[in-house]
Amino acid sequence: MPSPDTPTTRRLACLWLAHASLAAAISLVSAPPARAQPPHPDTTWQAARHAQAEGRWKEAFASLAALADQGHPAAARDALQLWREGRSFGPPPSDERLARWLRFSACGGHCSPEGWASASGC
Repeated sequence: MPSPDTPTTRRLACLWLAHASLAAAISLVSAPPARAQPPHPDTTWQAARHAQAEGRWKEAFASLAALADQGHPAAARDALQLWREGRSFGPPPSDERLARWLRFSACGGHCSPEGWASASGC
């Protein structure tokens, strides 16, 4: 067995370290990708509000309308506001859709997520 401080021992230590580093790098590269989580509704709402503040009305309305359709009360309120101001884009929302947004916005965030999607609103 070689002595602890010889060129051979140092080379073996370097080879071992290089091998361990390479194995770690390969395991990171070959690991399956993490499953992407859907964005949290409040994060999407904040992004839509940011787009609204910058005057990107089409983007803001599309995001807010999608959230409002899922029952997000603040997004429903903001989508209704953009619609009333004439800043909605695409085909006009149906009367049923507008009524649903109005019910959701009336909740003010005080109803449960189950209530958001119920037929009676909140």
